[in-house]
Amino acid sequence: MKRQNSQLLREAEERCRQSGRQWTSQRADVLSVLADQQGPVTAYELLDAIKSVHPNPKPATVYRALEFFMELGLVHKLDSANRFVLCSHQHEEHRAQFLICDSCGHVDEVPVAAKLLAALEEQSARLEFAMADKGLEIHGLCARCRQH
Repeated sequence: MKRQNSQLLREAEERCRQSGRQWTSQRADVLSVLADQQGPVTAYELLDAIKSVHPNPKPATVYRALEFFMELGLVHKLDSANRFVLCSHQHEEHRAQFLICDSCGHVDEVPVAAKLLAALEEQSARLEFAMADKGLEIHGLCARCRQH
């Protein structure tokens, strides 16, 4: 396990305990393997990767762990791609915005700008629309893909 994974797991375990929830080795395995992935992954890709550290992982175990980590703000789900990614702003409360490359799949997470969020909330209120607490997903091409 990489050193940064050790720090991530310690912080996740502490956050788990602070929320009064149970920390398990299976949850630790899921988070550690997700942190080792290059970019967003599906739950089944994660399940396959976990087989190297956990003999017989079950899909339900992986899905429950992902839901648990999303509730704690450690993992985000990219709804448009049905993939999961480690939160890159774990030390702050935020709504995330994801810049997703449609060519290579690279994802950058950036906090939603206060002015943008205020404008969205204003428009939502005007339309009597209740926004869900989900991130924004912006699709396009990353700099590397635009150069090719």
